[in-house]
Formats: sequence, structure tokens, C-alpha cells
Amino acid sequence: FGFFLRAGYRILYIYIFNEFILLQNSREGGGKGLFLVQGAAVLEHRACAGSIDAWGRGTAVTVSSAPLSRTPDVYAITPCCDAGTQGGEAVLACLVQGSSVESIAVEWFPPELAGAAVLFPPLRQPDGFTSSSRLALPPGAGRRQDLRCSVRNSAGKDAVTKAFPPDACVAVQRARWVHLVEPPCLDAEGPAALELVCILWGFEAGRARATWLLNGVEKGLKTQVSIIKGENGSASSHSRLEITRESWDSGDIYTCKVTYSDGDKGAEMYNTSKCQACASSSVRPQVYVTQPPFDDVLSGSAVATCLLLGWRLHGAKLFWQADGSRRPERPVTNVTPHANGTESLLATYPVLPEEWKTGLVLTCHAEVPCHGNFSEELAVGPAPGPRKVPAVSVSRAVREGAGATGPLPPASLLLCEASG
Repeated sequence: FGFFLRAGYRILYIYIFNEFILLQNSREGGGKGLFLVQGAAVLEHRACAGSIDAWGRGTAVTVSSAPLSRTPDVYAITPCCDAGTQGGEAVLACLVQGSSVESIAVEWFPPELAGAAVLFPPLRQPDGFTSSSRLALPPGAGRRQDLRCSVRNSAGKDAVTKAFPPDACVAVQRARWVHLVEPPCLDAEGPAALELVCILWGFEAGRARATWLLNGVEKGLKTQVSIIKGENGSASSHSRLEITRESWDSGDIYTCKVTYSDGDKGAEMYNTSKCQACASSSVRPQVYVTQPPFDDVLSGSAVATCLLLGWRLHGAKLFWQADGSRRPERPVTNVTPHANGTESLLATYPVLPEEWKTGLVLTCHAEVPCHGNFSEELAVGPAPGPRKVPAVSVSRAVREGAGATGPLPPASLLLCEASG
């Protein structure tokens, strides 16, 4: 054993425990340090600053500031359950992290499979060295009960062993989704028959099934189902449902119910309706009521009007109530389109002179799919409150014509004037 002492050290102590040596030094400035070295004997040496000394057989000593050796972390890496293999091989790996020394040995068991193992060079990381060993199982070898890897580094006594459970793999969450395709948001001239499509993408064939509900009730709706198989056992399923335009415009809710055969999760519901699919249907329409002009009342042609204005009003209805009683006429359903994209419905109510004199309360009701029912009131007749008494005056007519003289004829002309 040999050692060279640098100048500046006062005293050097060497303590040897089995295979490791702990060195403690003291400098002139009072600084101290601990070093880990390898050795095979118990020695203690004191020397003066600047001296050179040697002893033993001249064995080289390595001084390092690295931390004490610790057991590395070992992980057994298995392939994904649906991962494709090349040539029928299954690949396993043993990952080693946090080793304090660079030299790492990985052994695979049983030994007859170890010939196909590959040990990759270690990489220095902040917490130590990282390395891995890869083992490719030959085709038909299968997964054995006793398959394991054992890791040992040059500074450690005990090996770390990790076992691979037979037929173990990591399940992969496929990108799976369900999408509903609704009919286009057409105006009143659209086709009478429409179609809904429920698409299931990325599911394993036969593992998911779609059924249809109308307003939350299963009614045995007839569908057409087509399945397209993809890669890695996945499949795409299309469930087509034919519906009537009347049902769609009325705001009926259709649900694609997705159930799974493995029972690991409950059914999933995907709802749609015209109210949800057509963005413009979410804008509430407006109702406007208008008094008849007074001249029309005097002429006996007074008409009150109710206008419903909005977007995509197909299926909407307008009707009047007079003093709480609904008129016997059929509701107005004719939709008038406009150049700016809006639509309207117009309902009228003829007002008789007697109804005007006594006063009448009209209510215009609107029933609009996706928005429900709403109404607007209109009071028809004279203005409420006390009436103002007019001022009346009587006067004689003035003789007309310039220079007219003399008394008026016996039949004089009187004027009666009312104002206010």
C-alpha cells in the first residue's frame, strides 16, 4: 500500500473498514474533508506538512468526493398489451437508475435466454448512473414464471432482482371517441326524411354497441349498422337512424346510448336535437303587437297585428286570445323568409267598433320549438283613465264679402265649436 502526501496537510488519518477506507485530512487553514478509497489493511499515519512518505507494496489509492455507494433502483419494463412485435418477438427491459458507480452488471434468468440480452452503456445523471438491459424473447418462447433480471454494481454486495409476471403487459388507452352527425340546419323547404349517425371510433370490434332513444325512452327504433375494422384490433362502427323532419323541427331529443360488453364501465349517453345542433336556434325570437289606427276603427276596418321574428321558425305557431278566450281560427304557421336570413310569422285580429268602445284585452301566444311558449298582451280601445271634457262655444257667422252692410237676413248662420 502506498500514498503520496501533498504539501499543506498537517495530519492525515486513514481508517480502513473491510473493503472501504475513510480518509480525513486537516489543512493549515482549518478546512477538513472526507474521502472514500479502497484498501485491504488497517493503517494509521501521521506526517508533517511538506513530507513525502510511502509504505507497503506501493498499491495505488484512488481518492474521490463521490457519495457513499447505494443500492440502485431497478424497474422491470414490459411491452404494451397491443404493441406489435417484429418477427413474433416480445421485448423486455431492465432499467437501472441511481447507481453510484459506472460499472453495472445485469444478469437474466433463466440463463438459456440470457444470450439474447443487450446491455446499453451507462449515462451519467445528476443522481448517479442510468443504464438498461434489453432482452428479446424468441418466437414461441412464451412468458415464463421464473423470468427475472438481477442487477449488481462493482461497489455493492447484494444484487437487486426484479421478476416479470407471466403474460404481464401494460394496457394502452386507445384514442376512442363517439361522435354524432346531425342533419343540416335547412329552412322550411328541406326534405321530409332526415338521418342521424352515431360513430364509434377506436373501440375493439364487438366491445361497444350503440342503441337509440327518443326523448329518453327506448322505442326500438330501426337502425342500419356498419363496421369497418382497423389496425391492432380496433374498429369503427356507424349506426344510422332515419327520422322525420316534423320530429326534428319539433325539438325532440335523440340519444345515442353506448354500452360496453366487458362491463368495466356503465353506459354513456350522447344527446342531440335541433335545438343543440343549430346554433341560430339558440337565439330567442321576439313577439311584437301593434294597435290598429283610429281611422281604421272609425271606418270599421281595424286590425290588431302580432309579429313573430327570429331565425329558423319552421314548426312555430301563432294564435290570439281575446279576454282569455282563444279564437276558433287555426293557428298561423306560414313562415315568411327575409333577405337578411330572418323569418317571421304574422297573425291578425279584426277589431269591431263595439269592441273598441267597450275595450278589449288581446293576447298573442307563440309556440316555438326549442324556446317553448311565450306571449304578449295588447289593450285595444279608448285610453284608460278619466276622459277630458271638451270646451264648446257658439257664435254667429260674420257676413262674408267686402263692403257688406245692413242687417243679416232672418235665417242667420250660427257656429258651434268643440275643442280639447
